[in-house]
Amino acid sequence: LEPVGTPSVLKQSTRVLDETADGIRHLVYREVRAAGTRSPIHIHSSGGVTCLISGEMTLFVEGLPPSVSRAGDCYWMPANTPMYGYASSTEDATFFDSFNLAPGEETWSVIELGQEELSGNFDR
Repeated sequence: LEPVGTPSVLKQSTRVLDETADGIRHLVYREVRAAGTRSPIHIHSSGGVTCLISGEMTLFVEGLPPSVSRAGDCYWMPANTPMYGYASSTEDATFFDSFNLAPGEETWSVIELGQEELSGNFDR
């Protein structure tokens, strides 16, 4: 993946759901990413879903063409596949990230060299 934009932490990340049922942890965050910034390249071991409330995000997934999503759109983040999300308009992107995790599983793993400190991106 050839990154576009500046990697940064989220402007805001609020955990809005954290429930475990039948051995699965259901986790949802409401997040804001500043326009022109991106997540570091990372993987989600169980995948996840992002749904845009406002703004625009472009998802870059290894092996796939970039995918643009706008308010009202959702996109799937495949498991164990390098990716990053870029706030690709002049407006901050506000969205929900949703994950279903096994007990003890991390939400994500940053794999971009030199950006490991951004792994604490959630709950800001």
